[in-house]
Amino acid sequence: MLLKHFLFGNGVQEKRIFFGKAKGIRLCMDPNYNAQKIIGSYEHEIQSVFVKQAKRSDCFFDIGAAEGYYSLLYKKYNPLGEVYLFDIDKNLRSVQEAHFALNKIADGFHLYFKSVSDKNDEWQISPDSLHIKNNKVLIKVDVEGAESVVLRGMNHLLKENDCWLIIETHSKQLEKDCMSFLTQHGYHTKIINNAWWRFFIPERRPLSHNRWLAAWR
Repeated sequence: MLLKHFLFGNGVQEKRIFFGKAKGIRLCMDPNYNAQKIIGSYEHEIQSVFVKQAKRSDCFFDIGAAEGYYSLLYKKYNPLGEVYLFDIDKNLRSVQEAHFALNKIADGFHLYFKSVSDKNDEWQISPDSLHIKNNKVLIKVDVEGAESVVLRGMNHLLKENDCWLIIETHSKQLEKDCMSFLTQHGYHTKIINNAWWRFFIPERRPLSHNRWLAAWR
């Protein structure tokens, strides 16, 4: 902790990412909890595949967007692509808008502060409700255990578009359920294992099972 204080400072502040695929992106964050983002090792396992698919896609669904890190990464490599950010925390609106402004992104993003599911009401929204068709769509899902509910809300999206999904699963059963759902919809799936060096430099994870699942047609 003392080394982090010495290298990066303390408290929430504007920081530029030093290395990796996200190099140059600016975020307001506390280095004590975001050192891996600053040095470019954050979720390194999916960075290359994410960037590759970002370049070829027409739009990006950032489900569980948080501060907007992946949406910023997407816009870095695909400035003309449309981004749809979903998060249940309405307090993140000002954070996301500030980050887009900080990185000189003025348009091409849409913010939704509802729970993503297979329903549409005051509190919930389904990806299908956006009526996107005949596009190449990149989808990232990080929803802390609601993966299956999210997938049920994109039946038409998966059928009517060429989708590439990266899903963080939070239990072995959820991983199996997601793979089964996607296979039934004609998608191939592959587990993205955590890097061997995570034993020495672990990500901060609240659950014992955390890894990524990729899916494509």
